[in-house]
Amino acid sequence: MAALKEDPLFQDYLLPDIAKGDVFPAVRYDDMVDFYHAGGRLFQYRNREFITHTNYLLTQRNPHCPYLTELHVSDLKRIGFFADEYEHIKGRAHQGLSRGRGRVERGLVGQICSGFRQLMKVDTSSAVQVVPLDVEVAFRKGQSESGAKRIDLVLLNLRSGRLRFCEVKRGDSTDLDEPPTGKPKVANQLNRYRDQVHDNNEQIPREYSNHLAILQSLLPMSLPPHPKLEVDPTWPIFLLVLGEPGDEKLRDKLRSRHLERYPCLVRSDAASIDLAELWDEVDLWPGAAGRAGL
Repeated sequence: MAALKEDPLFQDYLLPDIAKGDVFPAVRYDDMVDFYHAGGRLFQYRNREFITHTNYLLTQRNPHCPYLTELHVSDLKRIGFFADEYEHIKGRAHQGLSRGRGRVERGLVGQICSGFRQLMKVDTSSAVQVVPLDVEVAFRKGQSESGAKRIDLVLLNLRSGRLRFCEVKRGDSTDLDEPPTGKPKVANQLNRYRDQVHDNNEQIPREYSNHLAILQSLLPMSLPPHPKLEVDPTWPIFLLVLGEPGDEKLRDKLRSRHLERYPCLVRSDAASIDLAELWDEVDLWPGAAGRAGL
């Protein structure tokens, strides 16, 4: 990680944006680090170099039209260094997330992750109780990373050392709809994630302890002392829906018997979510069925 720490793209661009809550770092396997902006992956650092998606580097006359003529191709700007195109790459990543429900949901997760910036300041870090720790989680055991459905968000409670996995949906997502026969898609998702967390229960705390150690070596974090990490034994997984709390139709969907094993919380605005308050609400969730989650 020493080479990454000294890289000008990291030092001059990514690190200041992490401190502002505009970029979120996520440690991956084999010393890879992903950097997210607005829910989209701006860069991945691996094998001592940065990579980014080609879509983020396209320079077009009309950003709303994906097609190019030969004349337009001849006018395309030559790309020099990622640092020269940094703001452009961020803009393209943000623009891409405005299309498609799945992409919009990743953007909402990105808003929640802006809370990570509190660990970058001494005057706020000591009061932090719950922080976003990871996004787009895929386990090595129980599924392949390629094309796998990934868990949206991991939260860490610094007071207890416990980890919780969170699936995020928009209130108008069809994944919440219960078909005449069968389960809502979100129930199948949560069940699959529960099994994956169970299968990796011993590995997860070790992986995230290493994750934190790498972040501390890379960032000027002020991390409060915390207990040894563990997966929350009571409610390891919960559902967060971004919609109107007073929407009775939405509430009825979340009362589905297929979702009884999971806390289902509703918030209207991702950017203003208090993660400590969210955690406490999960703690107080009624029902014993989900308490055998692992």
